[in-house]
Amino acid sequence: MKLKRTKLAALALTALMAVGATSLVAYASETEDVASAIDTSTKTETGVVIDFYLSEDDLTNTGVKLTISYSDGTTSTEILEDAATLTTTAAKCLESGSVVAKYSYTLNGTGTTVSNSKTVTIPATGHTANDSTIYKVKTAPTCTTSGIYVYTYTCTVCKSVYDKEVEVAATGHDYDFSGSYTYYALSSDNVTVDTSSTAISANVYADGVDTLVDVSGLQVAKTNSNGSPVITDTSKAATYYMVYTCANGCGVKAAVKITIPASTVSYILIVGQSGLNDQDITDAIANKTKYYSESQLPSNDSIELANCTVDGSITIAYYDSNDVPLEGTKKITITAHHMTKTVAVFSSESDMTMCTVSTDTSGNMVVKNNSCYLTVTYVEQVECTAANCPLTTVCSAKYEKNTSNAITVDFVEGIDTCSNKVVSTDNKTASPAGAHTVLGAAKDDIAELVKDKSTKLTYEDLEDLISTGSYTTSSGVTYAYKDYVKLSDDTSTCTANGTVTVTYICTVDKVNTAATETITVYAKGHDMKHIVTNTVAATCEADGGYDVVYGCVRDNCGYVDTSVETQHYTLARLRHTNELSTDGVHPKNGSDGDSNDYTDTLNQKIYLEITGSKVVDINGYLTKDGTITVADVSSDGSTPVTGNDGWVRIGVSSDDTLAVYARAYTLCTTCTGTPHRVYITPASAGYKSGTNSSTTGTIKVTVDAINKQDSDGAGGYVTLTATYVVNSGITKTVVPATSTFAYYTSESAYTARLQSNTTGTDPDADVKNGLTLDSDGVYRYYLSDVFASSYTGVTSYDGGLFFISNGLVDTSANELCLYGGVWYYVSNGQVQLSYTGLAQHDGAWFYVTSGVLDTTKNGLVTYDGAQFLVAAGQVLTSYNGLWQYSSAIGGDDNWYFIAAGQVVDYSGVVMYDNAFFVVVDGVLDTSYNGTVEYDGATFNVVAGQLYDQVA
Repeated sequence: MKLKRTKLAALALTALMAVGATSLVAYASETEDVASAIDTSTKTETGVVIDFYLSEDDLTNTGVKLTISYSDGTTSTEILEDAATLTTTAAKCLESGSVVAKYSYTLNGTGTTVSNSKTVTIPATGHTANDSTIYKVKTAPTCTTSGIYVYTYTCTVCKSVYDKEVEVAATGHDYDFSGSYTYYALSSDNVTVDTSSTAISANVYADGVDTLVDVSGLQVAKTNSNGSPVITDTSKAATYYMVYTCANGCGVKAAVKITIPASTVSYILIVGQSGLNDQDITDAIANKTKYYSESQLPSNDSIELANCTVDGSITIAYYDSNDVPLEGTKKITITAHHMTKTVAVFSSESDMTMCTVSTDTSGNMVVKNNSCYLTVTYVEQVECTAANCPLTTVCSAKYEKNTSNAITVDFVEGIDTCSNKVVSTDNKTASPAGAHTVLGAAKDDIAELVKDKSTKLTYEDLEDLISTGSYTTSSGVTYAYKDYVKLSDDTSTCTANGTVTVTYICTVDKVNTAATETITVYAKGHDMKHIVTNTVAATCEADGGYDVVYGCVRDNCGYVDTSVETQHYTLARLRHTNELSTDGVHPKNGSDGDSNDYTDTLNQKIYLEITGSKVVDINGYLTKDGTITVADVSSDGSTPVTGNDGWVRIGVSSDDTLAVYARAYTLCTTCTGTPHRVYITPASAGYKSGTNSSTTGTIKVTVDAINKQDSDGAGGYVTLTATYVVNSGITKTVVPATSTFAYYTSESAYTARLQSNTTGTDPDADVKNGLTLDSDGVYRYYLSDVFASSYTGVTSYDGGLFFISNGLVDTSANELCLYGGVWYYVSNGQVQLSYTGLAQHDGAWFYVTSGVLDTTKNGLVTYDGAQFLVAAGQVLTSYNGLWQYSSAIGGDDNWYFIAAGQVVDYSGVVMYDNAFFVVVDGVLDTSYNGTVEYDGATFNVVAGQLYDQVA
């Protein structure tokens, strides 16, 4: 059947209509009819895909499948039988052939012809070989390995001549068992051998079969006049071998084993001895003890020698059943040896009693430690019992058992009576192997509780029994249940049943688990209480607080009764480290009308600042005196200085804008943001000049550089440094401040400058003095609008301190830096006034408070999750051992275990001051009393310190 061009949609519709009741033949006919009924001739063809049915399995298929596309976006499929043109190229022996299918189709719309082809490769046929007998040997076969022959063939098709390798099987060994042979034997097989002959050094084949047997060591046997091997002792059986060599020259041998039976021997007598000290041998000679085979004679190691290091011998004779001696006697060498026994030597009688000594199936000594927790060390000792043993070490054991678990040393009050000599020793350990002991009373009481409570048993019921229960023995020893019974893995909740694991601790070792059991427990029910939640700690910068709700306090429950109102409580802000209280009331002076407490008595550091924009002098006073203090205050107005111990004003008093102020202040060391600042002013107790005599010190201002204004009134500047002179007997760290300002020698000079400025604005408003941020984003240091490229020092700017090098902020300064006698903690050139903690310098670590080295700091400080020991502001990396954090320096009086200046999270035994102590998580555990194992021994512990050894 040949289908016309048909839309797939029409075919699908026909298939759906026909699938129920139409046969395949009828369906094909109907499909053809439907295809004929659809008119596609009026549609414009825009493209075609040509597929072929030619394949490697069917090289003659000329079928073609066309998929045609139309201008209206539809497609149709047509299958054409016998449409393709096939071109065949036959395959040769070494060359492949091919079949090429081709088909072309012309589109009705454009007249374009579309062609396609498909090529299927026909594999090469390969040569057809003739029956060749011509070959060359590439590798000859041997007795045990195959060989390779190279055959030459001629192809019957293309007549080509070629070579091909063929594997040839191994030849196998060739033994002529009717030919020559050589007698070989072992002297131990009762055959006399030629000891000078070369021994066979490899395995041979037994009786010519392909089974290798180990007869290495065979030597040439001596033969008698009959050519037969010489039998050493005719009363005993003898064995020798007839050895043949492979005729192929491979050297492999085959052996035929020959056995000669023994003459009739009835019994053996020991008739002589030499170099022995053995009473049993002496008695056997005297009593003519009969032995019915040599295997019945005393073994070598059971005969005691006169000297353990020198060989001895016995002489034996053979007798027949008529008590007639057979020809000759035999001398048997007794090789040197010790009369050994193996024992276990213990360090104490208790260790010896605790252990059982026996042997295993291989005869090795086994020591079983019957303790459930103690480890026993012992010595496995080999001793010689020979009377004349030449060894020099005498057994000195007091506690010794043999392999029959018998005590082998008689000792009275530690006096050793053992005279054996020690051959060897081996230190060994016997691990605990005894059974653990359960506190039976506790187990019985728990079982009774489970029975009584039944479905009402809860975790708390078990917990109450264990926490309060105890058992007292008849001897008065009391066992608290809580020490030997533990609860864990409770899966019950407030509303659901679950299970709990009960673990029984061994009452002997008090550590290991003796037994466990799982018990069903029932829902607990909620345990309702008022609960503190949402806690926010108060700081020196903000209030804290917490909520109180009514809910279940059990772990992992979280139930809250929302019908009960939540209560919120506020935690008052904490005091700054530089204020006496948070209520704004000074404890000495009363309310000062300000929200701050003005005092520096709580801080060890005093900071300085100089604020303002210009200094207007009185008749150039500042150019004459480099140091300015409150002492320079003049009532007649002849100096530009006013102030007191808390501040100093420099400049004329007629206008605040014509002067600068040097002030002293303290910083809070616990603020996390900008530190809280408190100024030292006359309003503070102890600082008010003229009303209190106990002042801390006085502000001093130094003129570092000064330049008068020019004829136009411009270009004047002054650089001032403010510091604080601390009174005698008071310890403070002072952080100076340095700033540069516009300068005029007199108020008239400044007025003239104003009058010459026609803009009516402040003539100094745009003049750069000190550290200034330029438009290019760079901070530069200026002196009256001139970049001070040679200036280096620490200067104040916008409430901060900066390190200046060559007129620029030194951003490379990123550690502790020394300037003017003060160590500053600097990052990117700025002193970190808000930082308090550890900082590194030159490989060491130091404590910093508010950006300055704090040499008054002593004790433990926390840094990066660890604790470090600090003294005089530096971490003591050289300290190792226990150290007490005394309450005198703000500590808790605990002893801490420190290594390289850091508290170590260690649990175990440590040594300090020639004594030993128990440390838990890095802290001396003074609450611990009991025993502890250390360095293989057990010690009593009292208040955390090790005392006498108990085991």
